[in-house]
Amino acid sequence: MTIIKLKTHLKTANHSAESRRLHSRFILENKSLFPELFTIAQETDNAISYKATWVLEFIVEII
Repeated sequence: MTIIKLKTHLKTANHSAESRRLHSRFILENKSLFPELFTIAQETDNAISYKATWVLEFIVEII
C-alpha cells in the first residue's frame, strides 16, 4: 500500500473508539505501514495528521 492509499484509508477514521480500534488493527496487521503512518502523523499541515495520531495512540494502548 502506498502512502497515498494509506491517507485515503485514514480519511475514513473518526474520533470514536471503534473507528480508532479498526484502523489500529489494520496497521498492526500491515506492519510495513508503520513508517508511512509516522510520516503522516508528523505532517502537521496535513488535515489528516491528527487521525494518524489517533491511530498511533490506540496502537500504544493495545500493545
